[in-house]
Amino acid sequence: MPAFKYLCPDCGLSFDKILPSRLEQVSCKRCNRSAQVRLTASKGMFAHTPESPTPQNTGASSVDHDVDLIVARSSQANLREMQARQDYKKRLMHRQGVSGWHVARTPTGEVDDRGRHIDDYWVMSEDEKKLADKARPMAQRAAQQIHKEALLRRGTKPGTIDLGTE
Repeated sequence: MPAFKYLCPDCGLSFDKILPSRLEQVSCKRCNRSAQVRLTASKGMFAHTPESPTPQNTGASSVDHDVDLIVARSSQANLREMQARQDYKKRLMHRQGVSGWHVARTPTGEVDDRGRHIDDYWVMSEDEKKLADKARPMAQRAAQQIHKEALLRRGTKPGTIDLGTE
């Protein structure tokens, strides 16, 4: 049986459906609305002839589309959360009349019922700020050493461009 390619005009999903004959409209796999045929079939085969070898049609385009949507929505949610934390930090700095060097993140990261962070930041006293200023270079050196060791484990020479992920 031939596979026919359909496109849902409502949610944008592109998917393949194996049918004995072409139907002009079928139910969308995602939203159950009416999806329309994208390619026409002729004698059980698609009506166009490719000029070069083409990969086998696996029907994965709908899966790819779903994954893309999930990644995009996750990225949007992460960006909104990051922006909300930054806005909260700016408001706190403004209210307290301090710079960003006087503000630290809370270690708990508690969230409310909507998933928003509660009191992500607090204002350090002068003694706490002095300790943080003293610890910052040590933390940076430790992070650099960890990164260098990770590169060596992967076989990448430190100081070269590394496009790998950790």
